[in-house]
Amino acid sequence: MCSITSFSICLVQSAAPHPVTASFHESPHKITFSWQPIPQSELNGQLLGYKVEYQMVAVGGVRLVTNSELLTEIVPPEENAFLLINQSVYTSFRFKVAAVTTAGQGNLSEEVIGGIY
Repeated sequence: MCSITSFSICLVQSAAPHPVTASFHESPHKITFSWQPIPQSELNGQLLGYKVEYQMVAVGGVRLVTNSELLTEIVPPEENAFLLINQSVYTSFRFKVAAVTTAGQGNLSEEVIGGIY
């Protein structure tokens, strides 16, 4: 006796959030990175949130930071922005974001550099 089992394949999320922008005029110690949500038609699975990767790349306006830690945060799916607070003036960060769905993490966005000036 044979049985047939059905299954479905859910592809890992591939689309990256875009455009990604940096806003550094809120206050001397804050910077906001924001992005447009991925259209529902381009999502593979249910959106669980966004994985944000950021890293300090310069301090003091000129000195490059080569050994700073790569940090990650998870942003809820209803939010399309990430706020860094209590940062020093003349500090720059690089930032990328990826959608995370029930199928997995998608591609990271293009890198954006923003700073507090």
